[in-house]
Amino acid sequence: MNRILVLLRITVVLVLSTSCTDDTILPEGSQLTASIENTTTQEGTPGSSRILFNNEPTYQRMNVVWKDGDSIGVFGSGGGTNTLYTTRSSAITDNGRTAIFTTTATKPTGTLTAYYPYQKNATMNGEELLLNMPRTQQYTTDGSGIVLPPAEAGFMVARQTDGNDNLLFSNVLALLQINLLQNRDSIVKKVIFTDLSHKPVSGPFRIKWTDNIPEAVFPAGNTPANDTLTLNCGEGISL
Repeated sequence: MNRILVLLRITVVLVLSTSCTDDTILPEGSQLTASIENTTTQEGTPGSSRILFNNEPTYQRMNVVWKDGDSIGVFGSGGGTNTLYTTRSSAITDNGRTAIFTTTATKPTGTLTAYYPYQKNATMNGEELLLNMPRTQQYTTDGSGIVLPPAEAGFMVARQTDGNDNLLFSNVLALLQINLLQNRDSIVKKVIFTDLSHKPVSGPFRIKWTDNIPEAVFPAGNTPANDTLTLNCGEGISL
């Protein structure tokens, strides 16, 4: 019997060495303006969960945008610990590139360190940001079937030292798109990734800044609990 192979395209976020809306505007002191640094391409550049995929055959560009309900966490060197900020569709401009985020809590002060997406257990250690890479990412597509990066793993960060309320976010992880060749009528329920040297690819990691450039750093050494990353395909993807 001849085998008929089918190509499955999946997208996962990894470290690669590197509706109705409420239009009420809160007081200005509770707002931060957040912009996204640049447009990404598929190969060799950081990725993000906030992506619109333009199927342009030459550049295959992915535009990173804010969306309704996005939440960020903000730390302040002078006060404010993991303050939750959110945005709405009515506060998003510039084709999704810029958004006003608001909070009901006290605004952080001093040097601001912000990150996306919000995690309630995020902390700071000195000037380093401590986050957690989910061990499982969800297979996601848009309405037209284009595969999208998982929202829970599309980390972006920003740091503001000059006292104003404008945050410029940049991506710290890479977007990896993988094509799997399988038999027709196969059902893929999950895909498990691991580092060949058994270095952590999920779990706790830190963001450090060198010359204002952020870098994601996972712990050195073998950490069995965090040496795999699973892409969960739910009930399965039929090929």
